[in-house]
Amino acid sequence: MSNLGRGEEALVSATEAVDIYRRLAQVNPAGFELHLYRRSAEVAPDVYLPDLTASLETLAGRLVDLAQDEKALSLAEEAVHLGRRLAHNSPIFLPSLLSNLGAVLQARYRSTGSLSDLDRAASFLQEAISTAPPDHPNRAAILSNLGAVLQARYRSTGSLSDLDRAASFLQEAISTAPPDHPNRAVIQSNLAMLVLLRTQRS
Repeated sequence: MSNLGRGEEALVSATEAVDIYRRLAQVNPAGFELHLYRRSAEVAPDVYLPDLTASLETLAGRLVDLAQDEKALSLAEEAVHLGRRLAHNSPIFLPSLLSNLGAVLQARYRSTGSLSDLDRAASFLQEAISTAPPDHPNRAAILSNLGAVLQARYRSTGSLSDLDRAASFLQEAISTAPPDHPNRAVIQSNLAMLVLLRTQRS
């Protein structure tokens, strides 16, 4: 085959590949973005690992919304794994990644009723709080998420310790969140529910 023929064949193959990628991007843009970041992170991890981690976190959240908890959990765990690798140079991301993993586990608990999911969620959220500095932008949300997990575990086990700790974390979340915090109303609602539960137990 002449060089011209080979060039035309290569052009056809490249065009088909572009068409395939375009269709993939249209059908599943988040998944396509994740694919690109995986490939890029293999070539230049220092440059693209943060983007890959953020993409994993985003896609995990979307899968939770679609009730695809197992796939979401796998991606959230991978994001935390990468977040731990990045923590030395970019520690601000790890608390949010841990919190997101806790939220995914809590979502799976709502589907399965497995107490181990709540236990793992509480563990990751507690680690998130321990790694989040006082001025971390998501600290209030992380505290609120942990309070919600402990409240759910109380409903399952009746543990007063979980109830008391949930109230403590939610009170801290309220004191941490500024008046215009987007989650303030949710935190206050969760705290009000806990106060009612504690009143009923007394």
